[in-house]
Amino acid sequence: MSQKRRPEFLFTQVNLGVACKECNGIKRDKETLVDPSALGYPSTSDAFLVVHPHFDEWSDHILRDHLTYASFTDKGKWTIKECRLTRFDERVIGLRYAISDSRYEDEVRSLLAGGSTLQQIANLIRLSVPTESAAGSDDRVAS
Repeated sequence: MSQKRRPEFLFTQVNLGVACKECNGIKRDKETLVDPSALGYPSTSDAFLVVHPHFDEWSDHILRDHLTYASFTDKGKWTIKECRLTRFDERVIGLRYAISDSRYEDEVRSLLAGGSTLQQIANLIRLSVPTESAAGSDDRVAS
């Protein structure tokens, strides 16, 4: 939970978690509580929109293979979107714009259901995206 939104939780032990500078900066002031008006710091997983490092098992919500992520739950989907975990794929693929089209994760799930690994999917997408024209794109990922 951000210091700006809830400064009273700044030194609450379960509010502290290790995050890289980039992830922490992206999540920075986003609302992570289901009920932002909660008086005390929540003590259960279901009180959070984000995968919480003290109340959740990452693997219950998000599948990760190298730099590609796919969600199992709404909480996983929120975490991938709001923490911009697709930025790693963007870099590997060579995109010059953010993956903001929700069809990307739908396509990843479909390929997973067909037996592909996430690394194979990342390689497939890298080959199918014309990186030279990505800068002028309208945020669609070619498939």
